[in-house]
Amino acid sequence: MTDTVSMPSAWSWKASPARAGVALLAVLLGLVPLIGLSNLPFIDMPNHLARMYVLAEIGSDENLSRYYTIEHGLFPYLGIRGFFAALSPFFGIETIGHLFAIVAALMPAVGGMALAKAVHGRITLVSLAGFAFVLNALLSFGFLNYLFSVGLVLMALALWIRLDGVGQWLRLALFLFCVVPIAGVAHLLSAGVLFGLIGAYELGRVFEHKSPLALRWPDVARLLPLAVLTLPILLLLFLAVPSSNVGASGTIFGGLLTRAEALWSPFALGRSLNEICIGLLAAVPICIAYVSGLISLPARFRWMLALLAVCALLVPAKVAGIYVIHTRLPIVVLLLFLAAARVRLANGAQWKGAALALSFAAIVCVHVLVGTLAMRQQDARISELRAASRLIATGSRVLPAIDFASGLRPGHVPPLYFYHLASYLVIDRSVFLPTLFGMFSLGVTPEYERLFPHQTRPVDYALLSRSGACAKPDPNSTLPAWAYPSDYDYIVAFDQKSDTPQPAGTALLHKGSFFNILKVLPCAGAAPHA
Repeated sequence: MTDTVSMPSAWSWKASPARAGVALLAVLLGLVPLIGLSNLPFIDMPNHLARMYVLAEIGSDENLSRYYTIEHGLFPYLGIRGFFAALSPFFGIETIGHLFAIVAALMPAVGGMALAKAVHGRITLVSLAGFAFVLNALLSFGFLNYLFSVGLVLMALALWIRLDGVGQWLRLALFLFCVVPIAGVAHLLSAGVLFGLIGAYELGRVFEHKSPLALRWPDVARLLPLAVLTLPILLLLFLAVPSSNVGASGTIFGGLLTRAEALWSPFALGRSLNEICIGLLAAVPICIAYVSGLISLPARFRWMLALLAVCALLVPAKVAGIYVIHTRLPIVVLLLFLAAARVRLANGAQWKGAALALSFAAIVCVHVLVGTLAMRQQDARISELRAASRLIATGSRVLPAIDFASGLRPGHVPPLYFYHLASYLVIDRSVFLPTLFGMFSLGVTPEYERLFPHQTRPVDYALLSRSGACAKPDPNSTLPAWAYPSDYDYIVAFDQKSDTPQPAGTALLHKGSFFNILKVLPCAGAAPHA
């Protein structure tokens, strides 16, 4: 029996022009920040885009084929690759990248709408609030493949709820052999999230009628068959990941104390303190509405959210090579809350509800404006870098570097936002880049294996400054073995006008507003190492 809740018609979806207009405005609110971008200003996305470019062009570009190879095997992060493969006959790589960014950013909110339809029998206006949180930390980090998968996971949970009456074993079989494997192949973490959501939902159904202390063995036994849904997840881990690779960098509980992004990740991009504060303000009207009783949750979803919060405390910050999980789960909890919420407007409460709704809309509009301006600024930086990249010879080897000390100064952009900008040079100049993502079906030719350490963090520019361009490999040196300038033709240094000296043995080709392009000069009596 599905969890269908009777709601006031003023707050639920009906086929009328007014309701359709509200839904359209919600979608446009999510689209506005993403339209008109020349480049994708999301941290990881340039690297993913460059990877897709190499996979598509390696057969026809002799420079790329000289450096890179395609690795075959099961890589359970194929949501983005499947999207690119489907559209590549019709569009170029960057156009597909922009389309994927739009689809991935909107997918969680669309999944929330599908879940609301399954829970309440109709799409609620509260569920449309998910589009107000398109500008979140996961988008800023460039975790677009995961955002895309979150939408799939919420749709899968909606399907689980809607299929409640078809029989337990038939539903289990469908999810065991089809739904969970598809989610896992799209993004490995999403399969685990889906299993957690289904388990928490079914436990919530039990706790809705019985206290946890009053449970008996038959109550627990009916949940045991759900364990079979872990089989495709374990199989993917076995086939795709050579070891569990569980990091010991702390749980989400520790992250809440030391990494504040776990708190604001569903609400803000995190590009500035002002933008974070405005994003968090958008949550205030929702909290007031819940505390005052204007918004309530069905009992099973109250238990479900409580169980997910407890589980979140136990999740390590890194699992199976997937980093910063503490920022990936809160958006799921937020969308689950919005999808399950129902509005109760008693007599005299309509004005309070309208005031909170208007306050929420005003804050969200300011948040979207501030977030859009921040993304436009990063977009302009990328355009400046790409224009200057014409000075770099096609097919050359480029070493990206960051002056990490300069990024800690007041008014400077954090170094994290420059990590993958050099990846655009792979697209524009077919260069070799040691920091290109190599964990997703991309490798290098044997000649360049030493310079491809699966290290996506650029070298510290201060180390290059101290060692100079003609330094010889030294196992006792703090300079990584893959980062000796003599192995490269150019250095792109993101130094933000710092006072770090230019490395000896290099010539300044271009000085930009936030980067320098340096030519590595030949070393006397020495040949390049690669």
